[in-house]
Amino acid sequence: MPTANSSTVKATTDMAPGDASRRSIVCREGDEIKLSEAEVECFEKVATNAADRQEFSAERIVCRTANGLRAGDMVGVLATRERMLEILPKIEGDNVSVRHALVHMIAETRGFHPGVGDAALMGVQHQNLLDCLVRFHGRQMLAAVRRGIPRRYAPRRDDLPTLRGRLDVPRQFTRFAYRADRIACDYDELTVDTPLGRVLKASARRMMRFVRSHESQRLMAELAGHFENIADSVAPLRERVQIDRTNAAFRDLYRRACLLLEGDFQSTTGGSQDGYALLFPIGNLFEEFVGCILKRASPYPVRLQRGKHRALKSENGQQIFQLQPDAVIESPNGIVILDTKWKSLDPVKLERNVKSSDVYQMLAYANAYSAKHLVLIYPWHGNHKQPAGLECSWKTNHAECPFDVATIDVARPSKAAETLRGIPAFGWLRSQQHLTNHPDKAQNEVRELTKLGSVP
Repeated sequence: MPTANSSTVKATTDMAPGDASRRSIVCREGDEIKLSEAEVECFEKVATNAADRQEFSAERIVCRTANGLRAGDMVGVLATRERMLEILPKIEGDNVSVRHALVHMIAETRGFHPGVGDAALMGVQHQNLLDCLVRFHGRQMLAAVRRGIPRRYAPRRDDLPTLRGRLDVPRQFTRFAYRADRIACDYDELTVDTPLGRVLKASARRMMRFVRSHESQRLMAELAGHFENIADSVAPLRERVQIDRTNAAFRDLYRRACLLLEGDFQSTTGGSQDGYALLFPIGNLFEEFVGCILKRASPYPVRLQRGKHRALKSENGQQIFQLQPDAVIESPNGIVILDTKWKSLDPVKLERNVKSSDVYQMLAYANAYSAKHLVLIYPWHGNHKQPAGLECSWKTNHAECPFDVATIDVARPSKAAETLRGIPAFGWLRSQQHLTNHPDKAQNEVRELTKLGSVP
């Protein structure tokens, strides 16, 4: 994490207007939080349930201490109807600015539309993280459903006074052989009650149980009204949703609805509490954020988590020990290998607190991929005397391959592309102004280069 030491903090409590019964506790990753025994048990149950569902250790979320709980390396929200624990990244800034940075990172990596500007996110950052995401999702979904909910033809079977569709001959002559007032019909009906509609409805109705602000609840209630002709889904994440040209405008909405629904779990036994856990491993989120910025800003191919090469060969010649750098960029000057580390740098030390194992890993990447440039990216924090960007540049002993160590200020996510552009290995990246004025030009340019055979 960016700062070196964890600390013991008193829980920051935030009460929403008109919602004094819901206690919201805010802390940073790695912090110890002083809580009552009842609150410790409450959050431990939610964390354990979330860990079981996502198959990782509950101690990565929170672990019990003498005075309460210590937050792990996961950021996000743990919530019940009565309490909410919000875990923010340990970066510079107050809770409002750090929450804004986290929302921006989630928006960039989780389908909340990469082109969204700061204004759309700043409008809800004073709420807790869950309210931020729910309100942003709700506003986008409300605008979409007002234009029309996607409909599809669904098969129906009914007994009607007049023929509709096709006559069901076997049923007609077995059940209604002596009734002239009923006709067994099989027909297709255009309906909004589709798998996609049921997922969107579930995301609106279930979020009403955990959002705190009146504005968020009103928004979810208005959305639920638009879905009144759609049936409730018992298992919305198992709905067989098909995205095609008729509902392509709802692709991002569907992804966001699934993201919000994944954290929801309802009690199946009487007396147990419902809970909600929307959690992100901060190291993985940082890695994905940097990767998404690179893909948007680069006119050249960027391969994320590419495990094409192996480190060694066995006695029989089989490739073993997969090498999987965070990003492989096919730049005009050769292959650039980028790896991210959610760790603290020490600008005073000659080695900057870079671990030897991370250096060995990068040198193995360079050898396997014949890289011309190596870059390690760390989060910037207040101990650095210089602004985010290039921290230092080393060279390997036996090859002319620059090894750059750089930082990104996660608290200013909108400046991430410009920061990367200031690193020598990425001087060819597009500027932020170019990305703002031409949001789709990157993909179009790569398509044209591919057609011409310029992209390997």
